[in-house]
Amino acid sequence: MKNYMSNINMHIWLIAIIVVVSIILVAACADKPSQYKPRAIGSPGELLIVMDDIYWQSDAGQVLKNLLEDEFPALPQPELLFRKTRIAFSQFKRHFRTYRNVLLVSIRANEKSNRVEYRKQKWAQNQSVAEAIAKTPEEMLVLLRQKWPMLKGFFYRGDISTMTSSYTHLYEPDLADYIQNAFSFSMYFPKGFRLKKDENKFCWLSSERLGSQLGVFVYRCSLDSCPPIDARSLLSLRNKVLRKNVPGDTAGSFM
Repeated sequence: MKNYMSNINMHIWLIAIIVVVSIILVAACADKPSQYKPRAIGSPGELLIVMDDIYWQSDAGQVLKNLLEDEFPALPQPELLFRKTRIAFSQFKRHFRTYRNVLLVSIRANEKSNRVEYRKQKWAQNQSVAEAIAKTPEEMLVLLRQKWPMLKGFFYRGDISTMTSSYTHLYEPDLADYIQNAFSFSMYFPKGFRLKKDENKFCWLSSERLGSQLGVFVYRCSLDSCPPIDARSLLSLRNKVLRKNVPGDTAGSFM
C-alpha cells in the first residue's frame, strides 16, 4: 500500500512539473513577436483606400477618384480596373489591415520629400501595400497624377501573380498535359475547363457555367502566313482562324 501511494505521489509530481514547464514555455513564446500573418482578404481587383475625410473631399481626393475610373484593358465591354472601398485612418485596424490591396494616402507636413513607398505582405500573406506621402494636399494631387501608372501596375501585377500561383496548384492536369504535348509550351487552366474542339493545329478550351462562357483558343501557324508581325496582321490572322473554326449562330458570323 505504501509503494502504491508513493507511485501515485510520483505521478502527481511529474504532472505538476510538466504543467509548470508548459506554462513557462508558453510565457516565453508570448514574449517573442509572432511571425504569423493571416491570408489576405478580398478578391483580385479590390482596392482599399485609406484617406481621411477632409482630404478625400479635397481636390486631391477628386483626382484619385478620377484615376480610379481606369478601365480594365482588352475587354469587349467597359469594366473598372479596381473596385474601391475608402476608409479613414482611424478605421484602419483589425481585419482592414489584412486586405489584399491597400493604398495609404498620407499628408504629413513634417516630411522632407514627397514619395510613394511599396511593401509586399506587410500585414498579410499575398498582400500589396503602397503609401503615397506628401507634405500638402496640393503636392499630393501632383504626386498621385505622376505615380498613378506605377501604382496601378503594382497592384495589378500583385493580383496577377496571386492568381497565377493559385492556378499552378489547382488546375486541370489533363489539359496542361495536352497543351504541353500538342504545342510544346506550358499553360494551366482553372478547374472546370474542358477541351471543346481539337483539330488541325487548333483547339478550343471552354468553361461554361451559370449562363456564362469562358474560352481559350490555341492554334499554330507558319510565320509566313502573317507578315509583318504587328497588331493588325495578328488580328487579321485571328479572325481568319476563328471564322473557319468557331462559326456564330447566324450565317456568316463567327466569334
